[in-house]
Amino acid sequence: MNRTGLTLMEPLIVVACSLGMLAACDSSTGPSENEILASMKSDLLRLVPAQAAFLADNQDYAGTTTPGPQVNGIAGSDGRVHLVPSPGNYVMLTYIDSARWRAVVVNAAVNMTCGIFIGESTVYSPNPAVTQEGVPDCWASPSPGPLPAALESMKEDLYRLVSAQDVFFVDNHDYAGGITSGPQVNGIGGAGLIHFVPSQGNVLTLTYYDSAGWTAQVTNPVAVVTNPVAEITCFIFIGSAPHPAPGMHLEGIDYCRS
Repeated sequence: MNRTGLTLMEPLIVVACSLGMLAACDSSTGPSENEILASMKSDLLRLVPAQAAFLADNQDYAGTTTPGPQVNGIAGSDGRVHLVPSPGNYVMLTYIDSARWRAVVVNAAVNMTCGIFIGESTVYSPNPAVTQEGVPDCWASPSPGPLPAALESMKEDLYRLVSAQDVFFVDNHDYAGGITSGPQVNGIGGAGLIHFVPSQGNVLTLTYYDSAGWTAQVTNPVAVVTNPVAEITCFIFIGSAPHPAPGMHLEGIDYCRS
């Protein structure tokens, strides 16, 4: 017998196949903006109990985060609270004092910034959109673009420099006073040059202090924050050298600020 119409099952099969293809397309495009914003808020909410635990240990808040174990300290620059941000997120924590802090998180995939603050007044809020203590909120902002990657490369350059200076010290019983893209130039009293090539876009300045200490700082043209616009500089110091930025106390640990 000939059939000219469709059975009830056939349209259902077509719909099911179409939904399956749509699901496959959706899964290949990555997380939606709402999912990314949810992860950004979640990172900030996770920071609140982490900072509370840090406060219990140190009677002070941390000034930055670390994916590794907590680093105890006071006055902000020494302390590091353990936090592993969600993929693509970059969290910037700002220490205010022993009772207050604020933080923002950015992601290059969205034109939004999310923030949170701890303190008794919105004067400590990172943006007027954030009105309640301990409750994250988001606001429209230019995409951070390459900012998160630039900051990571700046920090990594400082840690590579520490290792390179250690090698130079073994050879010369002194530290180098500058860097070179060519072979190491041995010398003492700051005359030596260490072989070091900064990551793309980074500008690194090494300052010799004496045979027991040195400082360095690194900038990158894209490492800039908005509201207000300010360039970010990352610092590090070793040994007897003066601390290159206010509030720094912990040797061999990077410290970034705008």
